[in-house]
Amino acid sequence: MNKSKHPIERWLVNNGYTKTWFCRALDINSGQLSKYCMGKQMPRDERLQKIKVITGGDITPNDMYSYLQKIRV
Repeated sequence: MNKSKHPIERWLVNNGYTKTWFCRALDINSGQLSKYCMGKQMPRDERLQKIKVITGGDITPNDMYSYLQKIRV
């Protein structure tokens, strides 16, 4: 399995935000964010759009899908 960082984790580090902040902004709990970052679950469409807005377009739905494909190879 590929151990590259999830787009959300990279964005948080690069922009100086915490996972706690991101969870609050997205209105999810830390367990849900962990599932996204481990590739165990994909956010629903409305949440994918909210991620795009929160990140100023830095993370798109395509980024999320591409990551899942990458780690499942």
